[in-house]
Amino acid sequence: MKLTKKVRVNSKYKRTYDNPRTPYQRLIKSGNVPRSIQKLLANIKTSLNPFSLKKAIDRKTKTIFRTLRSP
Repeated sequence: MKLTKKVRVNSKYKRTYDNPRTPYQRLIKSGNVPRSIQKLLANIKTSLNPFSLKKAIDRKTKTIFRTLRSP
């Protein structure tokens, strides 16, 4: 989170922060990425499924632990 405002109230400071954003959202909003790359990243983002990614990670970690346990 980025600090947006810092105001002194009596002897303390009150800090106000931006709304939380994902790295993807910060990158797109920065304006430093060409349109073609933005479109590519948007396509990748829409094609990702968190549930299938978790299943794939679980399968691979099980395989790793199975190979470590076997003599």
